[in-house]
Amino acid sequence: MSESLAVRHTALPASITRVHEILDALASRDHTGEILTAIRHFPARDAQWADFPAWVHPDLAAAYAAKNIRRLYSHTHRLRKNAVL
Repeated sequence: MSESLAVRHTALPASITRVHEILDALASRDHTGEILTAIRHFPARDAQWADFPAWVHPDLAAAYAAKNIRRLYSHTHRLRKNAVL
């Protein structure tokens, strides 16, 4: 396996152990470097929230509110008016 594809196990949370096992299994079968081209770890970060945009139909916002969802992730908030939420 190419060094660039090696999965590094350095003080990562136990919750992603299974992910590393799967990546290791894939990498061990990747003799030509064609299955995995890169492995990256992006650390968790705090969620960013935004209010429902004005274009969201009130019934949809109410349905989410009934499930105690009162705000959207900021990337969802930025969807265009014709997007399906």
